[in-house]
Amino acid sequence: MQATRQQQLLALGLPISAGMLSQSLLSLVDISMVARLNDANALAAVGIGSYASFLAVSLIIGIAVGVQAIVARRAGANQHRATVEVLNGGLLMALLAGLLLTLLFYYFSDTIITTFNSDKGVQAIANPYYDFRILGIIAVGINFAFRGYWNGIKQSMTYMKILLVIHLCNFALSYVFIFGGLGIAPMGAPGSGLGTTVALYIGTVLFAITTFIRADSAVLFRRLPTTSTLRSIVKLATPNSLQQLTVALGVSILYWIIGQIGVDQLAVAHAIINITLFIILPGTGMGIAATTLVGSALGKQDVSDAYRWGWDTVAVTAPILAVLGLPLILAPEWILSIFLPSDPALIALGTLPLQISGAFAFLQAFTLTLPQSLNGAGDSKRVMLYSIALQWLVGLPLALAAAFVFNLGLIGIWSVQIIERIIATIVYTKRWRSKKWQHHKL
Repeated sequence: MQATRQQQLLALGLPISAGMLSQSLLSLVDISMVARLNDANALAAVGIGSYASFLAVSLIIGIAVGVQAIVARRAGANQHRATVEVLNGGLLMALLAGLLLTLLFYYFSDTIITTFNSDKGVQAIANPYYDFRILGIIAVGINFAFRGYWNGIKQSMTYMKILLVIHLCNFALSYVFIFGGLGIAPMGAPGSGLGTTVALYIGTVLFAITTFIRADSAVLFRRLPTTSTLRSIVKLATPNSLQQLTVALGVSILYWIIGQIGVDQLAVAHAIINITLFIILPGTGMGIAATTLVGSALGKQDVSDAYRWGWDTVAVTAPILAVLGLPLILAPEWILSIFLPSDPALIALGTLPLQISGAFAFLQAFTLTLPQSLNGAGDSKRVMLYSIALQWLVGLPLALAAAFVFNLGLIGIWSVQIIERIIATIVYTKRWRSKKWQHHKL
């Protein structure tokens, strides 16, 4: 790979990765703060509430993919004013869909939490935490639309700076709401949910002000998107949102499976998942960069360049993830002790599963970057179908068998997930090599 291509990828991907790492880091800080309450129910409740809220916001996350892919294609074709029109379409969709989803999930919030876990102690904490998180759905959708725009025009540093402010606010607010201070009574674990939501709306205001100053103010917030623009966003956003929804449902079912084993296992699983997500986030950031680079190349009608960007991204990402996985292999007890109550039994439960996650982290270079490359080419429907099939026909059945047929516990569940990851690597590699994605029009 030429150094200039690597530099382009890193210049775009590293700020995205840094922003996402900050997000995951502060989520881990939230978990660490809740862990200091020395209450396994609180930790399990935050885990359930977090993924239940992801179930809600998954329906609008796809807006970011739609906006980014189309903005990148328009920018590649030097249609710069059209990129702002695409952003307007994404913001309109985020506002309308976010309002509807907020009303729907807030109304059924108690039922949703009860479905995920039957433990009354866990429910008492998870319910208010989840209610606070639901109130942030609109901000999540709008912020994702802005993210798609800034990443699509290859100015990911702007997105990263605002995201850093959001997460610093999240840290400060969550600490005050959890433990009390500044005249505010301690709220315990639910305070973490309130802090996150308030920080998200602070970010929405910052995104709006920054974009109004730096983008085409004659178009931003003032020109309604055309029907064709909205149709293009929906075409890309819908499959991605459905994919995210099925992923969220699948993770929720995985939480249910683990919850049937025990509350301690559920608390440990939540910590492991968040630690692992932190480690692999550079892969997600590089994948988002690939979405822009592939889309921009196709906007220039250069299929060969787009194809190379997919492999270039994998080549850069795999060694990064392999190195980041080493601490999980070499020092799992120390890492778990930061994010779990000081109970040797809980740390022992999570040690081997965390090591398994670290050993196979490099495979995420394929399963994170190639799907995003396909999204950049407009092949999001195919990515959705693959994702659903892999999770629901491979991953979840294997997890059920490991838990209830062979009684292998967390170690078995984490082990069989590697099989799904290997199959996913083969499937996405084959699709990218086929080049069938090059014919999509946006």
